[in-house]
Amino acid sequence: MKKIKIGIADDNREFCDILAEYFSEKDDIDLVFVSHDGLKTIENIKEKQPEIYEKTYKFLLVEDFVLHRLTGEFVTEKSLLTSTAYYDIRNDRYWTELLDQLGLDADKLPRILNCGEMAGTLRPQAQAELGLGPDVKVFAGAMDQIAAAIGGGGMQDGVVTATVGTAMVLTSAITSMDECTDESLIVYRGIKENQYAILPLCSTA
Repeated sequence: MKKIKIGIADDNREFCDILAEYFSEKDDIDLVFVSHDGLKTIENIKEKQPEIYEKTYKFLLVEDFVLHRLTGEFVTEKSLLTSTAYYDIRNDRYWTELLDQLGLDADKLPRILNCGEMAGTLRPQAQAELGLGPDVKVFAGAMDQIAAAIGGGGMQDGVVTATVGTAMVLTSAITSMDECTDESLIVYRGIKENQYAILPLCSTA
């Protein structure tokens, strides 16, 4: 029996463990790898499925894929990129030195946009499927907690927002990476130039 090869990629390690246990019991599934960030995912694909790596034009995050389906463009945005491990948050670019060291091709990654920047207009197929016109503009979004902070009036000096769902997250905007002196805290790119967000969190579900 020919097995279906799959890989699991998610930053929630407990979720990955559950999926890995489930698929490992399936006779028709060959679990090739489990990874917890974008960098390790691409590295695993190149190591374990080199023919797929070579044939891949662009590696996309889920939002990137949706933007591509809507516009035909290969783009991504900075707040989501923060969690991939191949984005240099201090220098606001792909971490090419690391990619080169690992033998990974930066040209296989999409063009970087700011949060809220226009990605393009609807391509004809998307227009037909959605019943919308050609003048509809599509914009890049933001990582969920950054978007929630904006909706809650945060991402401005002196304001801390809290969200509770599958995780409890506090979000506080800063204007420089140097303002975060605790290396154990997570820092993401914000929605503006020279804006970042400190995101201490804990899982609740």
